[in-house]
Amino acid sequence: MSLLSQCKIVQSLPRYMVIEELSKSFGIREFYLLIDDLCEMRDKQNIAAVSIELDDKWANEKAAVVRLEEAGLTVQSVRKSFERGLKAWKGASEQAKKLGLKSLNNLSEHTFCSAWQKTMEGSLNAPGSFSVKDGLFEGLKEELGESYKDSCLTAFLGDDCIGVAVPHIEPGTRDEGRLFYFGILPEFRSEGLGNLLHERSLDTLKALGAATYIGTTDAANEPMQRIFEKNGCRYTYEKTTYKWQRRDNNGSKII
Repeated sequence: MSLLSQCKIVQSLPRYMVIEELSKSFGIREFYLLIDDLCEMRDKQNIAAVSIELDDKWANEKAAVVRLEEAGLTVQSVRKSFERGLKAWKGASEQAKKLGLKSLNNLSEHTFCSAWQKTMEGSLNAPGSFSVKDGLFEGLKEELGESYKDSCLTAFLGDDCIGVAVPHIEPGTRDEGRLFYFGILPEFRSEGLGNLLHERSLDTLKALGAATYIGTTDAANEPMQRIFEKNGCRYTYEKTTYKWQRRDNNGSKII
């Protein structure tokens, strides 16, 4: 049996596969075999991009890093995780409640995806492998299932679209709240709207039954880290992401 089955994986094949968490029982031998399994699946299924997220233990394990580099995976980003309980969350401020939120039950997928794509412009997070239309939205639908329409929220201040958020209960858990994506359009940044939309997102997660919220962002994205801290989230751990991207004969990324 492949060791991949013992890991937490997010995937939208053949676009991408992400190993988010390794089995706690793995030693260096199992790690080597896991990377063998990953490479075999990558090649057999012609996957466009594969990534693996490592905690400090594995990111500082020299033999593991060497094996990843042998398999063609290189560092893409270092991400910080934050957490807060939601039972004590008292709700969004009156200012945050002035934001209007529309789900895909009341808004077209085209409008949502266009706004999502715009929020990625100038982001301090490391660039991903795909645009929204080339795989991210399809991956979102596969991961969240039938509830995706309720989770995909576009935020408005008056008539202006200012950002998007995708609050949901993490698949495979009962009450772990996450944001599949969160972003503010470039022209509305540095105005405090990110914090307000994050407040509204926490409201939505609590209404969905989340007892805990876990958020992540790149180590370079200090504005998002400040939003986490302002809304009562505490830093918990850091992960390093290694990634391999398929390329054509000209060296261009295949999407």
